[in-house]
Amino acid sequence: MTQKSELEEYADYYVRRLRGDYAEDAFHSLIEADPSIVPYLRQVYELQSDPDTRAELIEVIYQFRLLATLPFLAQLLRDPISRVWKTALDGVVTIGGAESVSVLENALECDDCTTERRKWLTEALDQVREFLDGHT
Repeated sequence: MTQKSELEEYADYYVRRLRGDYAEDAFHSLIEADPSIVPYLRQVYELQSDPDTRAELIEVIYQFRLLATLPFLAQLLRDPISRVWKTALDGVVTIGGAESVSVLENALECDDCTTERRKWLTEALDQVREFLDGHT
């Protein structure tokens, strides 16, 4: 069995506190960590069954605003749990840029999207495009 790094121990400590009295402190402690924590947080995410904890982890991950997390978020746009896919959508919009436009356009190509999901994706795409148009 491999020993956890200090960063992994740090992550585990605060992830356990995301759903309790110290949730706000835990959230801020995680987003203030070194960005090298993100791959580990993605692993922790995969082990979670509670949708609220999963959504909290998604928010922590996207707060680092790393382009490398867009494929992860793109995958989650198809999650059946509303809070999960909506939080992932917030992340795609927050990261923004041309890469986010591509993610959203691809997500809209789904054949099994509900009307609600399609509406949210379209609004998000409009937001990202509007931001890009205003900053070019």
